[in-house]
Order: sequence, then C-alpha cells, then structure tokens
Amino acid sequence: MSRDRDEDDIRRRFLELREADERRARPFAADWEAALSRMAGARRRVAIRRLAAAGALVGVAAALAAILFVKPAGRTIGDQAFQSAVRIHTSPWPTPGLPSEWLLDIPGTRLWKAIPRLGELPPGILEATSSQEDFNRSRT
Repeated sequence: MSRDRDEDDIRRRFLELREADERRARPFAADWEAALSRMAGARRRVAIRRLAAAGALVGVAAALAAILFVKPAGRTIGDQAFQSAVRIHTSPWPTPGLPSEWLLDIPGTRLWKAIPRLGELPPGILEATSSQEDFNRSRT
C-alpha cells in the first residue's frame, strides 16, 4: 500500500508543478502576435533588399549596354590602338614589348641562346674565316 500512496504523492506533486508552470507562463496569443509582427517586418526588409538588388542589376545592364553599343564620337574602328589590341589578342606567339613578356623569360635563357646549334657556326667564326682567307690570298 505504501507504494500506491507514494505514487499518488508523486503524481500530485507533478500536477502541482505543472499547474504552477502554467500560471507563470505567458499566454500563447501574445507570443504568436509578436512572431507575426516580426515576420511582417522581415518580409518588408527582404522585399526592399530584392528591389535594391534588381535596381542594381538594371543599372549594371544599362551601363554594359552603353559601353558595348554606344560608339564614342571621336573613335573609329580603324584606330591604331584598336588594331594593335586585335593583333596582340589574336597573335599565336608572344608579341615583343608586351608587359607580361618577362614571364616567358626563364632562368638560363641567355645561356641557351648562346649555345650554337648542331650544323650552325657560332657567330663571328664566319667573319674570322673569310678574313683569314682574304689575308692568305693577299700574301700570294
């Protein structure tokens, strides 16, 4: 019997705790109204941000269209700057004098250029040989 009495006591105490919690809790309607008002404010902010983003996109598109489709008054397509840009852009090989030409210069390039290739005479040998032949002819 004492077991049943203990269980009833525990049930009664839990019921008292639950009722005390219910008395201290705020009504749900107040929380629900606060949540709805916050959602409405957030929706307004999101709508304003979307409008601002759309306006920025329209502005960027208008600027790009103006740059691409409006031809400046003093420039023609045959401008030398334009032609040189086209030549640089379409050239399959690096064009000398480009700002990025130094990227193609690897360490030891000067050494490789100074080494003669097979079947070629080093520079200066041909002149020395021809002057030696001239010297020999003049002695005879």
